[in-house]
Amino acid sequence: MNDFGESIKGLKEVLHSIPAASAVFEGLESGDLTAAQAYTQLVALLQQEGTDLKELGKKFPIAIPTENAVPMVMKGENGLPMLNPLVEAAIAELASIDGDVPSMRTGPLPENATPALPVETTAANPVMIGMMLEEAAKQIHKAIQLAVSERGEAIKLLEAEAQETGLVVRPEDLPAPITGVEHYKAGAVPAPIVVPQPTTSEIAALTPTQRRKAAHKALATTQGRTSLAPVIEQMLLIKLQSMGITASVGEVLEEGLSVAWAMHSYADDEIHEEFSPVEAAVGSLAFKIKGHSLAGPILLTVAPFNGTSDRHFGWVTRFCLEGS
Repeated sequence: MNDFGESIKGLKEVLHSIPAASAVFEGLESGDLTAAQAYTQLVALLQQEGTDLKELGKKFPIAIPTENAVPMVMKGENGLPMLNPLVEAAIAELASIDGDVPSMRTGPLPENATPALPVETTAANPVMIGMMLEEAAKQIHKAIQLAVSERGEAIKLLEAEAQETGLVVRPEDLPAPITGVEHYKAGAVPAPIVVPQPTTSEIAALTPTQRRKAAHKALATTQGRTSLAPVIEQMLLIKLQSMGITASVGEVLEEGLSVAWAMHSYADDEIHEEFSPVEAAVGSLAFKIKGHSLAGPILLTVAPFNGTSDRHFGWVTRFCLEGS
């Protein structure tokens, strides 16, 4: 057997002797871990056992695969830089779900677009979150319309003065186009805003179709998942505590572990109005974290799982031993 074959045989024996390695492969198979994350975790596990996977990689006849990155900008046929068509298509697809992608535009809110921003809340009810997202969008849209109207009035005044004085109004003399308002600006990721929480009677007055639409908005939009991430963090701490695991929210380094919960959802009618993706996510994430059998208190953080291209939405939790 050649050196490469001997190395692979030895690697398999080492991996079989490490209980935590099986959890990594399970995470890779289930989609909880990306190839790059699994590789990073295996490197750390093997180094603890005295095996350097990076050194072993030098003996491989092919390169160890890593995640492919799509360049944001590429050179066009005319030699000038242009936005990668793949990126442009991805932005358009995201906008069709969220309503708008303010961080990826520089101009005004597109026609027929709706503001997409998260809300600051402690509510876990997805129907309630969906209703709050609608209210936030209405508030920002109203503010944008007011700003556009005020700009229009200012332009009218300038044109009236120009007629009286005979001066020419140059484009640079006009007020800048309205690309955003406070809390919602082009080229920036919107921060959560506070909106009134719907009452029990308001929620009860919704039809089953309206409830499904609101719940779907909470799960399927970036602003919905972003709004719920801090809520899930706190619920996860309580759930883990009930399972005998001490946890707190904190910064998790790149080499930390990760687990995810996500589901496919293409349309409003695919979610039952009584189903809670929040409760499902918390239960699943807690179970998966416990499966890693970490000895000691842990730090964790929760972020949205954004599988826009295949409508795979949920949350991912990264965690590590406290002090590691």
